[in-house]
Amino acid sequence: MFNPDYEKEMNIVLDKANNSPTERVEAKIGKVSKQLILDAKNNGFELSSEYYHNIDVSGTRHALINHGKTGKLEKRGMQEPISNEDFKLIPKIIYNYDSIQFGETDSKNTPLIKYAKTFSNSVIYYVEEIRTGKKTLTIKTMYKKCR
Repeated sequence: MFNPDYEKEMNIVLDKANNSPTERVEAKIGKVSKQLILDAKNNGFELSSEYYHNIDVSGTRHALINHGKTGKLEKRGMQEPISNEDFKLIPKIIYNYDSIQFGETDSKNTPLIKYAKTFSNSVIYYVEEIRTGKKTLTIKTMYKKCR
């Protein structure tokens, strides 16, 4: 289910997001879980075992610019800046989420999934786009709030 090379591939995506934002690189995280397929179905979405999670340069860069150390966090309430280290937690978030939300869309009307996972001093929110053509759930953004 989980890609054992995720961390290595993720570091390449992070490097490109920080230094070469126009390059198209992605890291496969792994297949969707049975629990996610069930939760999606209960919320009116059809996912199958063919779907997999991934991160790409675009969503990673968005998260770092808007929710990282250089982001405008003062406008976003009690957010803490995300760091490159937080991206290592994505598998824990998507495979062991505390809560999940379906039904929102982005500006292109792409359906989104929003996961929340509590860690010692914060809650990390991870948002994915449902890309039905490619059968991927791809990072849209990620942010962190104080507990």
